Amino acid sequence: MYCFVEREKMDEILTELNLETLAAAFQGEIIVPSIVQSMMSNEKIERLGVTAIGDRVRLRELCKEDEENNSRSLFGSRSVGSPSTSRTGDVP
Repeated sequence: MYCFVEREKMDEILTELNLETLAAAFQGEIIVPSIVQSMMSNEKIERLGVTAIGDRVRLRELCKEDEENNSRSLFGSRSVGSPSTSRTGDVP
């Protein structure tokens, strides 16, 4: 699902890569980090204006990092064996 937070994160990534002039193109095509990481070919990214190979590589890396950070925040907040996940009758 596309939301403001994802668009904002895409803008941050483009700014970090000094590609902020491409933000409107990414917004117009509703491109967010998860889409770059999982569904876009180099040719599609290049059509959006990211012509340098190094920029495309770094764009994918930053989008992958963003996706991994999102996964950690969704699933890594509770540790195994914490009071909210322990069962009664477990052997210590």
